[in-house]
Amino acid sequence: MNKKRLAFTAVTTLLMIFSYAEIVNFLPATLKGSVQDSRSGKPVAGAHVYVTKGEEEMFSSVKGEFAVKTWQSLPVTVVVEHKDYKTQTVRITNGTERLTVSLIPTN
Repeated sequence: MNKKRLAFTAVTTLLMIFSYAEIVNFLPATLKGSVQDSRSGKPVAGAHVYVTKGEEEMFSSVKGEFAVKTWQSLPVTVVVEHKDYKTQTVRITNGTERLTVSLIPTN
């Protein structure tokens, strides 16, 4: 009985170790960055930032910053919209890079 228990524990431990890499792939990525005016370089508050596939979205802060968690597999496409600017679409391939989106004013 002890040998069976030891074998079961060893197999379970090995399965947990080898499946850790697979589990990590399913953790959400946090896409962080800022939105700025392309002419002045000033932050753009209230920009709508969202991932095209899925329901992950938020608005940029007063400082133009955003952080969106996504369960989508990278790469993902992020859209940044604001009523006073042209819409920008950005493809993100690395979830650890900080993104800076420069929006072009519509007038």
